[in-house]
Amino acid sequence: MTVFCSLNIRKMKIYKSPKIAKIAIRRIKATKKKHGKTLTEFKQKLKKWGIISSFQYQIQRKKLNLPGKPHKIYEDEWISWTDLFDRPARRIIIPISTYAKWKKEVRRNGIRTSREYKKVFKNYEGFPSNPNYIYKNKWEGWQKVFGRKSYKKSFLSWNNFLISVREAGITSYRAYSAFIKKYNFQDKWPSDPRIKYCQWVSWYDTLEKKRPTYKQLLIEVRKAGLKNCSDYFKERKKHPFWPDNPARAVYYSKEWISWKHFFGPNYKHNRGRPRNTII
Repeated sequence: MTVFCSLNIRKMKIYKSPKIAKIAIRRIKATKKKHGKTLTEFKQKLKKWGIISSFQYQIQRKKLNLPGKPHKIYEDEWISWTDLFDRPARRIIIPISTYAKWKKEVRRNGIRTSREYKKVFKNYEGFPSNPNYIYKNKWEGWQKVFGRKSYKKSFLSWNNFLISVREAGITSYRAYSAFIKKYNFQDKWPSDPRIKYCQWVSWYDTLEKKRPTYKQLLIEVRKAGLKNCSDYFKERKKHPFWPDNPARAVYYSKEWISWKHFFGPNYKHNRGRPRNTII
């Protein structure tokens, strides 16, 4: 036997058992009696409690014994969660039909960069937030959208790169990256030559640096009277041939024991954490 219960509900629900139907009706009536017979009354109570979003609703639901599915309790009047909290509906964007028309409109409005586009696209009808996805089948890149020629960096060949780096007197990776920024060498020297050049071996080989042996480094460090890691990192700036972190340097892995052994009798523990090695 099937029982139909409307109870002012938009979509009639079919309960296969009359007992389940009666229980459902009782629960809906009890919830409406407690929180408001109509949706407007329920809205007013939510405002009093300071609940202004669905996220806050879910947090306060158990504490205030709110219905888990208010859209089923007030199904006749229910529109959406944004309507429940009297918030403005989301702006629906219908993008410009074709990529060519959109590109023409972007240029006509004087937008010159992708950064500028992301700031102002909301001010124009039909401008999507992610045009590279909307027009993915015909997307050519931001350079062509703004009518600019695509720019390619022309890096030096491996041999010319070695000569120019050594002539510049570069002694470490840090000095290399600082030199690029200072003298605007981004078009000639890659930011990470290890990836760019297949002939790459190591920074020592590229910069013609002689890596000190572990024993030589140990003697130099103890002569300098260094006591801990922070002392070492400060002193290393004066010695470009010292590794950034001898504890993590692969070429010292067999001989390395500990920082205490490294600094010898001068050792004093410090709380600073050793930094990652670069070279």
